[in-house]
Amino acid sequence: MSSLSKIFGENMKRVRIEHGLSRKSVAESLEVPYSSLSNWESGAREPDLETLVKISKCLGVSINRLLSVGEDLQYSPENQANHFINKVYQHYSKIPLKNRNNFEKDLLEYMSFLIFKYKKFTK
Repeated sequence: MSSLSKIFGENMKRVRIEHGLSRKSVAESLEVPYSSLSNWESGAREPDLETLVKISKCLGVSINRLLSVGEDLQYSPENQANHFINKVYQHYSKIPLKNRNNFEKDLLEYMSFLIFKYKKFTK
């Protein structure tokens, strides 16, 4: 196991978890066996270049970030919204069904307040 394999595997796993994705769902998106994904995340194997590009696009981060040491992983602009939506959904899914309508209403009101607040400071 090379140190680059280990770094890649740790970064890939971290991004996958931050997105709230399972290994199974990522493997299906990439059209690879679950065992391949598991081997990449553990550092036992490395994906080929074509697959590395697919992983980067699937997770919304650059290849450089997947291979970087000690840097915060940054999301490509087109995937920042998806990353945020996934985080919101993780919290939303924990709300009991009977409370979701009120939660949605409160969240949208608070978001409107925040939009107003930040627009005010950017002028």
